[in-house]
Amino acid sequence: MTLRTLLHQLGLFLMFAASLLPLEGCRTKTPPPASETATTEKVGTYRRYDLLVAYYASDVVHQRLADMRQRRDAALAAGHTATAEALEREGEAMQEKAHRQLAGDEPLDNILADLKDAIPQVERELGVSRLVEDTTKLPKGVARVDATEALTKHLPRSPLLPANPRPRGG
Repeated sequence: MTLRTLLHQLGLFLMFAASLLPLEGCRTKTPPPASETATTEKVGTYRRYDLLVAYYASDVVHQRLADMRQRRDAALAAGHTATAEALEREGEAMQEKAHRQLAGDEPLDNILADLKDAIPQVERELGVSRLVEDTTKLPKGVARVDATEALTKHLPRSPLLPANPRPRGG
């Protein structure tokens, strides 16, 4: 599979995934139960799917892919096919990882690594002790604070993608 095909498939995947997201303004926030209001620890949680879509639609990823494409093209022009093939394999591995992450079979380690500088800031802003995936079981008495939006703000959308995905069925 060529890098161009890989990028095309990744773009299609992102557009499909983005079309499945509900509009953020349509979400209703329910207040925490009274038993959670007197907690001592607050933990920030993030929604896996939302973070995945934001990350793979971000300028961070698109710049990385553009750099890989440029290095591959330069390697081919210089006759360094082994280097070009290694970059193709790296791109394929990135796509496979994205698919496994979407299926829940792989951690979001690459995403959290790219957010490493933003995580302490988000934790301070939200007043939470740490960030975990929203499906993480937490001890009784620990308050959950949704950190998804605060995290995704640090992943600006690539200007190469449409600003707003088309709604499904339209």
